[in-house]
Amino acid sequence: SFQKLRSGKKKTREYSKALFPHLSLTGLAAHFIYPYTKYYNKKNNQASLFDCLSADNRNQNMRYIMHYTLESEVHYVKKMVLQAPWFKRNDYNIRLPNGIGDDSNEKNIYSAVSREFTHKKREFNVIRYALRKEIKKHQKVLDTFFMNFDYPLPKNIHVYFTMYGPGGSYYPPNKIIVVLKDSIEWILKMIIHESIHLIIEE
Repeated sequence: SFQKLRSGKKKTREYSKALFPHLSLTGLAAHFIYPYTKYYNKKNNQASLFDCLSADNRNQNMRYIMHYTLESEVHYVKKMVLQAPWFKRNDYNIRLPNGIGDDSNEKNIYSAVSREFTHKKREFNVIRYALRKEIKKHQKVLDTFFMNFDYPLPKNIHVYFTMYGPGGSYYPPNKIIVVLKDSIEWILKMIIHESIHLIIEE
């Protein structure tokens, strides 16, 4: 019950299971937390689901710092090329730069990424502005959700955007990688999804 959840700290997995037994924790983020922010922001003067939860660490809000650089893209593509056999064995579809495959060398990778980077950098600048507005708009709900984790929260999470790879990934203690798309809603869902992995994976 909500009262039991308020009475003592619970692991976030338990919280998720108690309220939404049909959803995984990351499923909860993708299918509930983000859509709910739209309702919450319209009704933020009324009682809501999140009013039923404790918020003991209100001053420990996380901050997202966004990056998109040529250096990070080259580094990530090198990693994807090395891991390509694993992705194939596990039926993951990953995107690589045009002309890059399992046997590409560092020089070819750098050239291929550089050709695509300049155009995407301009696209990133536009998306970053819109994404910051969206995060600010929904900050209260996001903070309340993450502050109810019974895990330490990083002060900052560095979000590295990419054009490549499987969609998203996380690297403790405070780094996530998210594919750059033209859907702000998709990007924010993926940021929440990878943030949860980052925080709860021990």
